Amino acid sequence: MSDRIKHLFAQCVYAIAFPFIIVYALITAPFIPKIRHKKRRRIILEASIRWIQWCQIRLPMKREKQVSRDNYKVWCAKYGVEEDIESLGAGAELLWIGRKGAVRGGRGAERGPERAAAGGSIGSAAVRTPRRVILYFHGGAFIFCLQPFAINFLNYIRHEASKGLKESDGSEADSESIAVAMLAYSLFPDATFPTQLHQAVLALRSLLDQGIDPSNIIVMGDSAGGNLVVQLLGHLLHPIPSIPSLKIDPIPAINTNIKLGGAYLLSPWATMVPAESHRTKGTWKSNDGYDILSTKAVVFGGTKILQTLREAPGVFQALEPYITLHGAPEGWWAGLEKRVGRVLVSAGELEVMCGDIVEMGKRFGEVHKDVEVLVVKGGIHNDPTFDFFFEDELKPGQEVDGKELKQIVDWARGVFAVGR
Repeated sequence: MSDRIKHLFAQCVYAIAFPFIIVYALITAPFIPKIRHKKRRRIILEASIRWIQWCQIRLPMKREKQVSRDNYKVWCAKYGVEEDIESLGAGAELLWIGRKGAVRGGRGAERGPERAAAGGSIGSAAVRTPRRVILYFHGGAFIFCLQPFAINFLNYIRHEASKGLKESDGSEADSESIAVAMLAYSLFPDATFPTQLHQAVLALRSLLDQGIDPSNIIVMGDSAGGNLVVQLLGHLLHPIPSIPSLKIDPIPAINTNIKLGGAYLLSPWATMVPAESHRTKGTWKSNDGYDILSTKAVVFGGTKILQTLREAPGVFQALEPYITLHGAPEGWWAGLEKRVGRVLVSAGELEVMCGDIVEMGKRFGEVHKDVEVLVVKGGIHNDPTFDFFFEDELKPGQEVDGKELKQIVDWARGVFAVGR
């Protein structure tokens, strides 16, 4: 039997098994203390993602067909928001929300002052330089693109965090005072490390070139995007030199005197490939089966991503501190307090990487006095973003049931409140 036929057969078996997996999850959930509090559709969502990733590591890896730009365009069309795409070069783009017109309520766009000044039409909205920006790096194991529910999450954060903010003249900040710039970076296997870091640096430099004060920039990332935030902070502290054996352009330099307002790492991919002895300990073992990610899936994805890097003699050792928690030597994060004002690190209580993520937060806290580590009770990998998967659950202006999401909003507001 050829490999192609084997794979087709496996896909059929996985598809047939899928509804049984969902039924099993629904039947057993009430008897599992850690998840019995969750809504039925959340149980279905988590079981679905868990099953899909279980299948993916048993099938050949394929290139992602979707691209971040397309999902962004669909989101903009759905909510009546004008597209605002900035080319950065090197294959990267910034996908903006809040630089053109207003985006309110998640149900559609309302006329903002910029649109009125430009004649009121979507097509003629003027581009303004925002005062406050969330620079966001999406997750997806560096393999998958930006997802629409992540945009809903960001739109909620920016609107809610703007409430209570004051402008320099003492007036109340409006709901459009915070913009979001989402980096559409190149994906694996077409692009490997440090391509994404190169693109992240271009994104940050673009914001600085537009005159946005560093103290009014929050760099945020989830999962692989959280790892990219760590890479960027590492590059700020220890600029990566040119490495000819990688056959890439040198990583652009950033003004090493800048101090960002904040950095938020949401379920960051702290350890890309946990050591074998580590996989049977801590949350790698205790949460395996509760999280949407399995320990095997993390090992599989990390091994694929790092494969090319590990084949380059000496290069992996030189670059490992930038991309994995346990690869950073003692003293690596010294000076972090001079490069970022506040740091928030969050993990789901039930995610396999929880232990390593909390450890990362502790290491930051050893060299920085303003580091918060938030563990979402009963949460999974990337838990806060999944509150926005179902569109009727949360929109800007709605009250929040989970205190953790409110903490994230309050943290972001606090960062921008002390910006210049």
